[in-house]
Amino acid sequence: MRKLDVDLKGIRMCVSVDDLPVHGPELPSLSRLKVAETFTDTFGKFGISGVYGFINGASTEPSVVTENWRRLSKLKTVRKLVNVSARLGFDLNCYMNSQIMETSVEYLEILNHWVDCGHFLGNHNYWHSDLNTTDANLFLVGIKRNEKLIARFPPSKTKLFRYPYLKEGNTITKRDKVREYLTNRGYATAPVTVNFNDWAWNRAFVGHAKGGFSRIDEERFISNYLEVAQLSLEGAVFGSRKLFGRDIPHILVLHFGAFTAISLDRLLTNFIDSGVRFVSMEEALQDSAIAEPLDIVVEGKGLTVIEQRLLANNEPINKFIRAVVREAVGDTRALSESSSGEQR
Repeated sequence: MRKLDVDLKGIRMCVSVDDLPVHGPELPSLSRLKVAETFTDTFGKFGISGVYGFINGASTEPSVVTENWRRLSKLKTVRKLVNVSARLGFDLNCYMNSQIMETSVEYLEILNHWVDCGHFLGNHNYWHSDLNTTDANLFLVGIKRNEKLIARFPPSKTKLFRYPYLKEGNTITKRDKVREYLTNRGYATAPVTVNFNDWAWNRAFVGHAKGGFSRIDEERFISNYLEVAQLSLEGAVFGSRKLFGRDIPHILVLHFGAFTAISLDRLLTNFIDSGVRFVSMEEALQDSAIAEPLDIVVEGKGLTVIEQRLLANNEPINKFIRAVVREAVGDTRALSESSSGEQR
């Protein structure tokens, strides 16, 4: 396993999960509920409680309704109508389809299971909207609408919002409008310091598994995943030490997909073997390096807290880590082409 030789002993890390109740394609051998149970069982095994899962409420709608709306939303005229409706203070989405408030019983069962196991729910915008490309008023409608779903469940210890794609607005006006709303509604923002794009493995793994996976190729796939996760954490620790001259608590983002669920035990074991100890979101947010927002506007890719602060200080973002991650994610696409012939 490639490493940067960064000492991780004593590093504190909070685990968080995006895109509940469902993320990515489904693995035929693992139901959506079983994915949730695998997450919660693994967290329980390692004594990790109070994990924040960030909800996209639109995924609880009947799939035919959700897909039809997504197709419509790609039309420029429809986007204009939605933006106008947002400015007027109502949700055109609700009026365009009378079924839109229906929810999937299965997905609600997943959310109930999550909170019954001692974990919390956070707001991730109803439509998982990209604020950099979305009208601010429509983005706020997505936050409000998600609140109605979250209100069905016991309140979380902290009221949290996480920006989809880690994008906080491509203009000062848009950024400040959303920040003001979140502050007025009592939200704290849940940042990220460690993001190794685990969602890419979710998608690739399901695709390969459906086509037949050899045990050797599956092991290569998982080893690749674990290696990039380790490198990303080491890069974040290296960056934080450069910025602050000390270790800060880190916040890891994972996604609620099948592959992340089945590899979670090995991922957490690797971190523990490296000296990491797990802490709560509340402990992580006590550190000013994590909690204090920056007055910068990032127009492109969403950035972690470490990357944002490096950018604000005119420091280069760690290009080595990004290159390794891109290389490793790219490797997943080639795994099925090198089958050993030994089928699962």
